[in-house]
Amino acid sequence: METDVKDSGKKKAGADVKEAALKLLDYRDRSVSELRQRLIQKSYTEEEVEKAIADLTECGLVDDRRFAQLLVRSSVSSGKGRLLIARRLREKGVDPVLAEEVLNEVMEEENERILCLRRALMICGLSGYYEIDENGELFLPGEGIPDYLPALPDPLNYFEPRDEEVRADRSAGRKYRERAKARLARRLLAAGFPSGAVYDAVSRIERL
Repeated sequence: METDVKDSGKKKAGADVKEAALKLLDYRDRSVSELRQRLIQKSYTEEEVEKAIADLTECGLVDDRRFAQLLVRSSVSSGKGRLLIARRLREKGVDPVLAEEVLNEVMEEENERILCLRRALMICGLSGYYEIDENGELFLPGEGIPDYLPALPDPLNYFEPRDEEVRADRSAGRKYRERAKARLARRLLAAGFPSGAVYDAVSRIERL
């Protein structure tokens, strides 16, 4: 009888931890490491947690490769660079080798310099005006500026409006542009893009 009670208790504990894991996964996809950490925080034993994760992995509800692919694609589409994405994968506990594989897979689909340039256009409020060709060159569509957009802005005027005094003073104008370029570069670096891609994007924006 006592053995039956103990077995019943173990089964109940196993069901409880799996139910808790499923609730966490209902909210959003998670890495194995992240799910493990959250379950242990809920005071389940390490043995219970590992058993639940093994069961969920076997049936495909927990998959670090799928998790990494979703995170990378989402980050790329929102304009994040490789360095920032790699850091996020580390923070989520994704195996470094797997993280590198997934990053390479996704980045092969999107040239990082083009991604960085696309982000720079977004920051400068130019996304709706310029397009990027297969060689990464910026161009205005042949149809011209769409009717719903205002006149084409100065690319480096996004950060702070220039008054007439700055416009008339060449020295002040040069200082303004250098500050604007530095701010744009900082924004791109903060988004996780490597310095080479950032330099290239800032240079292209400056030449518009």
